[in-house]
Amino acid sequence: RCRRNLSSAKSSVGSRVHVPEIVHSQTSHRILTMEFIGDAVGVTDVSGIKRLGFQPGDLARLISQTFNEMIFIHGDVHCDPHAANMLVRRGKDGRMQLVLLDHGLYRRISDEFRLEYAGLWRSLIFADEEGIK
Repeated sequence: RCRRNLSSAKSSVGSRVHVPEIVHSQTSHRILTMEFIGDAVGVTDVSGIKRLGFQPGDLARLISQTFNEMIFIHGDVHCDPHAANMLVRRGKDGRMQLVLLDHGLYRRISDEFRLEYAGLWRSLIFADEEGIK
């Protein structure tokens, strides 16, 4: 689903995010085996990110855009987004590409929740104490 969502016309980050292929012949209900990604560095490897010619702030923005899109556009969210499940590499077009790993845990969120969550963020940004409550 993640690959489908990110490759849809709704996505603004799709070409900058890679979802590795699942190796179904080596996957079970307990083990998810995915394509090997050997040309990437971890998202917390600042020197590696810079060695690739990227700025950590740009990577942070891409990660934020990706997860915001999952929440607010698609309503289908990767629920294990820690640093070990994200890599960065140079894409085929030469631009930064985020690689998302471990797609075993997703949650679909309702339109109602997404609207309420957007309202919370709006209230936080505008320091609207009543909205935050």
